[in-house]
Amino acid sequence: LAPVVLLLIAFLLLCAYLWHSPSALPSLSELERIDPKLATEVYDKDSLPAHEFFVERRIWVPFDSIPELAKHAVMATEDRDFYKHWGMNIWAIPGAIVESAFTGRQLRGASTLTQQLSKILFLSPERTLLRKVKEMLTAIRIERTYTKDEILEFYMNEVYLAAGNYGFEAAGQYFFGHPLDSLSVPETATLAGMLQSPGAYRPDRHPEVSLKRRNTVLYAMYDAGYITKDEYHKYINEPLIVVPRAEKEQSGLYFYEEVRKYMEKKYGEGALYSDGLSIYSTIDPDMQAYAEKAAMKQIDFTRKRIKQATIARLALGLRYHIRNDSTLAHFDSVYTLFKKD
Repeated sequence: LAPVVLLLIAFLLLCAYLWHSPSALPSLSELERIDPKLATEVYDKDSLPAHEFFVERRIWVPFDSIPELAKHAVMATEDRDFYKHWGMNIWAIPGAIVESAFTGRQLRGASTLTQQLSKILFLSPERTLLRKVKEMLTAIRIERTYTKDEILEFYMNEVYLAAGNYGFEAAGQYFFGHPLDSLSVPETATLAGMLQSPGAYRPDRHPEVSLKRRNTVLYAMYDAGYITKDEYHKYINEPLIVVPRAEKEQSGLYFYEEVRKYMEKKYGEGALYSDGLSIYSTIDPDMQAYAEKAAMKQIDFTRKRIKQATIARLALGLRYHIRNDSTLAHFDSVYTLFKKD
């Protein structure tokens, strides 16, 4: 018992020191200046999305526009007492520290949503005692600065959900092809399940593991009272279907590059890649694709004519005893050999 008491006293002393150390935790001004990086969207002539500029692909959704069941899915799996605590689980952290000290294992999670948000916004991801204490104290400061609704809004828009997507809106569009407010409960549960390990639970790469994790989240929602037993059995029997993402060549890249240069020059790189701007342009993607296809067809035709003329003028087929059609098919190699000779 004595070692446990000493450990807890040391823990409290460390908390007191960090709380009163100006440089150890984010300042009030930093807490009040949470500035998420948002994707800039370029729209075509019909005001349809055509291109994006981003560092972190994030589409911000205000709290009131986040479906209740999406919030419930997150709280059911990550922090059921979110609206009851003041930033931390007062028993979980000391318990995790004592367990780590006596077993020698890595410090386990035991983090509230607010603590997870503090790690995402201000701290590094390593699991050490010092970082864990900073996470806990920063969470308390966040709770004193923002309302619970604001914290949940930050969390659901800031979390990383694989494939370069940050937040539930961007991930919903990427994996399921529609926005957050149009996702089904099983689709929302799939995204909530990815919070624990985004890469491991990606539905497009690990469908079986993702399906199992989704059903775990659905059970948590049932257990927490957010869905009924009948709804739970209905949802777990629904298939996991993601939007196929075939690689396709995008037209208009030269046009978008000119847009990028103009925006960077006029508004700055930070605004373009972080401020979530909406740029309405004159591009017609279908006509642009048609024009580029026609241009490439003409370029290929002209290139073939030049090669044929070169083969005839230099008599490359006779020189190397190769038929002209074979010489044309391997023109680059034959012409390189001719230059060497």
